[in-house]
Amino acid sequence: MFGRLPNCLAPKVDVAFYAFLLLLVCTSSASATTVLVIITPDGIAVGADSKIITIYFGGESGPQSEPTTKVFVIHDRIAVGTIGLGSEDITTLDNKPLFSYDPDSWLRQIEKKTPKDISVRQLIDIIKSESGSTFSRLDQLIRSGTIKQQEADLQEFTYLVAGFESGVAIVEEIHFEVDWNNRQLVGPTVESIFPYPDARADFGFHVGHGSYAHAISQAVQGETESEGYKSVSAEAGEELSVLRARKNLTLNQASTLLHALLRAQHKNSPKAVGPPYNIVWLCKNGSVQRIDYGD
Repeated sequence: MFGRLPNCLAPKVDVAFYAFLLLLVCTSSASATTVLVIITPDGIAVGADSKIITIYFGGESGPQSEPTTKVFVIHDRIAVGTIGLGSEDITTLDNKPLFSYDPDSWLRQIEKKTPKDISVRQLIDIIKSESGSTFSRLDQLIRSGTIKQQEADLQEFTYLVAGFESGVAIVEEIHFEVDWNNRQLVGPTVESIFPYPDARADFGFHVGHGSYAHAISQAVQGETESEGYKSVSAEAGEELSVLRARKNLTLNQASTLLHALLRAQHKNSPKAVGPPYNIVWLCKNGSVQRIDYGD
């Protein structure tokens, strides 16, 4: 994705050449992520890794960044997981802002201006509306050609929103995708994940759209000879069997399984997914708990 230019002076140049200089020195902070959700009779468990990778325009990797939170809790009862986009701060060569975004600050601002009793779907509508305006500038940079596909590590990003309404687990996703052929940012689009017709309201498993999930898929689909399945079975074999049998998990079991799945994915894609792993419980009784696995 996109990052910050050095604070240096630049001579006056025409727009096209100025954009060229911008791309020569601009860096990118990419938030490659895996976000998972398990629905249980007692609550919703949302888990994510916390690794941040830095990529310079042109594809060269930068120094490893400090881990960051990717699952935020709004009003102590609604979880928002962020997939594919971290903090961004794009400036010109003379340090003039072009685009700035920090998911923590952005979501806290939304929290401050919404009532504590806001419903999950109302919050989803507000995030959808706010994100549309927030990323309009990013869309302009893509349309103008200032940001190009070959220099940027950006294909899509998603907000996964989870919570309870009248005791029913609600999970929906707000998604953006970059259409590089037509040079535009497409979205926000909303997809309902839970509940869905003719399905149990107290059971479910979902991998957030755009997540790194090859090893997770191997485990959940029961590919017994795969590395993903072997890794998860060794650490959470009983919990994986319960999930695959579509039986009820406790929140403790859900946490154990999410941790094992995230660890398996880290082994599969260590440059993109890694510890510490953060798990949030949204309990039906209204309480919230966060569990951090430092590994």
